Amino acid sequence: MKIHYTGGKVSPKLVDDHDRCVALVRSIQSQHQKGNGWIDIGYTYAVCPHRHIFVGRGAHHLPAANGPGLNSGHYAVLALVGSSGLVKPPPLMLAGIWDAITYLRKHGGAGKEIKGHRDGYATECPGPWLTKWIAKGAPKPDLTPKPKPDPKPEPVPVPEPEPVPEPVPVPEVPAPEVEPVPECPGPDEGEPDDD
Repeated sequence: MKIHYTGGKVSPKLVDDHDRCVALVRSIQSQHQKGNGWIDIGYTYAVCPHRHIFVGRGAHHLPAANGPGLNSGHYAVLALVGSSGLVKPPPLMLAGIWDAITYLRKHGGAGKEIKGHRDGYATECPGPWLTKWIAKGAPKPDLTPKPKPDPKPEPVPVPEPEPVPEPVPVPEVPAPEVEPVPECPGPDEGEPDDD
């Protein structure tokens, strides 16, 4: 298996617009047919950032993109990244490359070897990022969704303090008139002793 890139500028807008992926693959196909005189696009498959695999020449057909004398030994899988703009394949694109590899191993007789186009041919293809990825053994991307952080709790509204009521004036109530109590005679006063 030989991994390729476009070699030119690829707009990063490709990631958000699948129609741009379709247009880019058609443009490459047209250049290969009209410019190179080939019967079709030179790749076995092309993979876009949306994990969509475009069928080029397909399994059991020789690609034309690996270089003279190198097409019978390897299938050619194109990643829609370039030398500028979109240069790092998103995880879904890497997963799509692996989907193509897995399919070609199961249905096309492809071996275990994964190489870059530059392995055996004088080219910069598939670019520095994919070359490093291949050198690491072309690890499958982790597509496990990352847990979302707990949302910040909504602040609890502090209730406004209730207004303190104005003091209600207490009407003055006149004290009741009290009649004076007659004084009681003391022990020395009063009735005489009978002594």
